[in-house]
Amino acid sequence: MIKKKYIQFHIGNVLFNSHIDAVHAQAPNSDQFTGDIIKGVIDKIDASGIVAIISRNEMDINRPREKKNAPAIDEYRNAIKEIIVSKNILDSNGKLTKNYLHIAVHGMKDNEESEFEVGTFKGNSCSHKIEKWFVNKLKKISSKVSVNNVFTGEKSEINHREGDTKSGYSGYGKNFNTIQLEISRTWRKYKQNELIDFLSTIIIEFDKEFN
Repeated sequence: MIKKKYIQFHIGNVLFNSHIDAVHAQAPNSDQFTGDIIKGVIDKIDASGIVAIISRNEMDINRPREKKNAPAIDEYRNAIKEIIVSKNILDSNGKLTKNYLHIAVHGMKDNEESEFEVGTFKGNSCSHKIEKWFVNKLKKISSKVSVNNVFTGEKSEINHREGDTKSGYSGYGKNFNTIQLEISRTWRKYKQNELIDFLSTIIIEFDKEFN
């Protein structure tokens, strides 16, 4: 892992057109165990991954770029760029030439209705086809899956597609697909191996299915 001031990241296998991250992995107020899950996927299949080492209380990477969180956001965006550039899938305008999957792993409290929630900001951060494929895969390990219900994703995640003119971030176009995956505490604490296996399979099968 390459360690920066606010994040640590792994370039990973250049053949995987994806990366996985945990931007709320650092205490206090962390999504517990999410960093361990990301590192587990990296270790298992050499996936590209990013883990925050700054608390959201100090700088929240999963929010629009503002003065307070700008240093961490810029470092995070630069890591994504390094990962994507390594895969040689950008055209002359800096847009993706292949489908790319970003899985943003978060944590939620246990509840009776959902063990997982998939958020795509109401379909704006991810293509409907890829969202549907991901949800169908997820339902094979849990019958309690909700989509864009409580945790619908963050507006900041759309910036990776459409850009952020305010900060000069151009974005990578419609081929950049972000899925925010909220995982219940029970799964994060007691079923880490199952989660690592699932996420590893998703990353491997994504390119076979969509590229």
